[in-house]
Amino acid sequence: MRCRPNGGYRRKTASAGVNVPAKNCYHTGQVRTASQWAGGIAGRNYGTIRHCHNSGTVFAQLGIAGGICGDALDYPSDTAVENAAVENCYNTGAVSAPYYVGGICGTVKQTAGIYNCYNTGEVTANTGYEYYARGIASYGSEPYPAQPDR
Repeated sequence: MRCRPNGGYRRKTASAGVNVPAKNCYHTGQVRTASQWAGGIAGRNYGTIRHCHNSGTVFAQLGIAGGICGDALDYPSDTAVENAAVENCYNTGAVSAPYYVGGICGTVKQTAGIYNCYNTGEVTANTGYEYYARGIASYGSEPYPAQPDR
């Protein structure tokens, strides 16, 4: 993993989480983890990842994988930004996991978002559930909407 000096990169492994900005980072090696989340830049993203790319291989043995991050979600704490995001990123590497596999993020939760990103890498759900493999994100959720008046 390489980042420009002002990138704000603050983690040691690609299976860890990041809740500070990651900018201008790239990964060309192999991420292979026995944990739940794996990503070329971050296993879990609670902040903003911008202008990053992955050309390496990413594999999560137990669950969720993405070329940039395994999971993007808003984390309710004072140290995390609101609206976690992955912006202007791309993946060209192979990504695989048992389920929830995405070329950019495996899962995107709450109000987190993916903007202006693309994937050309192979994405594989290796448990026979091919419908869990998607080019950008395998699974996305939104906050529960307010119920309309009846």
